[in-house]
Amino acid sequence: MTERLHLDHVGHVVADLAAAARLYGRLGFALMPVSHHRTPGPDGGMVPGGTANQCAMLGQGYLELLAITDRTAPTFSARENAAFLDRFEGLHLLAIGTLDAAATRARLVAAGVAFSARDLGRMVEGPEGPAEARFRLTPVEPLSDANQTFFFIEHLTRQRVWPAGSTRHPNGARGLRELVMVAADPAPLALRLDRALGRGARQAGGAWIWELSASRLVVATPEGADARLGAPVARRDGAHAAGLAVEVDDLGAVERLLQRNAVPFRRHEGRLTVAPADGLGTAIQFCGGEG
Repeated sequence: MTERLHLDHVGHVVADLAAAARLYGRLGFALMPVSHHRTPGPDGGMVPGGTANQCAMLGQGYLELLAITDRTAPTFSARENAAFLDRFEGLHLLAIGTLDAAATRARLVAAGVAFSARDLGRMVEGPEGPAEARFRLTPVEPLSDANQTFFFIEHLTRQRVWPAGSTRHPNGARGLRELVMVAADPAPLALRLDRALGRGARQAGGAWIWELSASRLVVATPEGADARLGAPVARRDGAHAAGLAVEVDDLGAVERLLQRNAVPFRRHEGRLTVAPADGLGTAIQFCGGEG
């Protein structure tokens, strides 16, 4: 089996899950029901993780809204995400999909890239009632810090995460096509990403771009991100994720939907951009198939 690296999902850590879900509904996403995370406990059994999410499942990838439900939970998930939220509301979980976590880990070992290995689960509603979805995670240490966890993910129970009918959205969303990261000096981050992804970036317009399966990862300076996204991004200490792009069926239909739902947006280089100030700290773009 090959890795087939792709943008799997981004985790948008928010203070109020219900309020964030209402915003994403106004953006035209149909969200899955609330799902509570579970992590391995001391005896190896799965225990409540202290976090919960709602996801917009796409034909490729998904968007995750994640909130802390119990800051006192003795789990990595609760500690990590509470610390992220204390810094800022926005994209903190950056997941690259792999079809073979073992192959990805072997490649990282060969490249001398430090990583850890974690299993995670969460309960999801299925046609026969609640069932546990399981994941194999590989956080990459040189790319994970106080602003984000960068990790590879293999879905062990894919059919539970993408149930039938879950990828239909009022906005016609098809897939997660782009993730934009920001760094004051992108070159060192680009070198770390080259090693972790096992491939080099191309440079265009002052940005470093990694072409993945039907998706791309972009690193730019704050000024370059402003120009790419068409909206000002936050200036923060350290590298961070500032925006994402979702491919949709019909940009005109999305424009009308945003207008009906009173969501501020701007047209920018053939895309529609909801600025970070209106997107809970994240620039959210809609693009056509050529985007």
